[in-house]
Amino acid sequence: MSLADTNETANESASASGNGNGNEGTASRPVAWLLSGRVMHERLRPKHHRFDYPVFYVRVDLDRLASLDSGWFGIDRWRPLGLRLRDHGPLDGSDLAAWMRAQLSAAGIGEADGKIWLQTFPRVFGYAFNPVSFWFCHDRDGKLRARQPAFADHAAADQQSTTAHTAAHSISQD
Repeated sequence: MSLADTNETANESASASGNGNGNEGTASRPVAWLLSGRVMHERLRPKHHRFDYPVFYVRVDLDRLASLDSGWFGIDRWRPLGLRLRDHGPLDGSDLAAWMRAQLSAAGIGEADGKIWLQTFPRVFGYAFNPVSFWFCHDRDGKLRARQPAFADHAAADQQSTTAHTAAHSISQD
């Protein structure tokens, strides 16, 4: 995996470290990025509370997920770091790229017809903490056309199916 240490936006870090947007040949383009950052939260009421800590996350090319399966990184199987397809998108283990393309089409964002990158917290030794994932959707020329944060709702155990709350945001490329 390529490594990137960033305090920039996620999109800028991939661009600065080798694009990651689909313009390079498949052999020269990384399949995934290991990124680091910080999470900070502060509230003043009802009682002052603040935290600030380092985090790391992965950004993966959804069309090339199978090539990530290795001794230390697994897709739908236990490894020290890994992703479970059922943790993302429709939350049923199905193809994430196909699901996201359907979401984009339903939102009228047909120009995002290129690479789709998922940026999320990986499972660590099988344990998941995944409050948010970010989807970066490019056109065939490598321009970012849509981004979509997704918040998983795993609290509704009594519901028939678990859902992910998503909202696509089109990116103007004038």
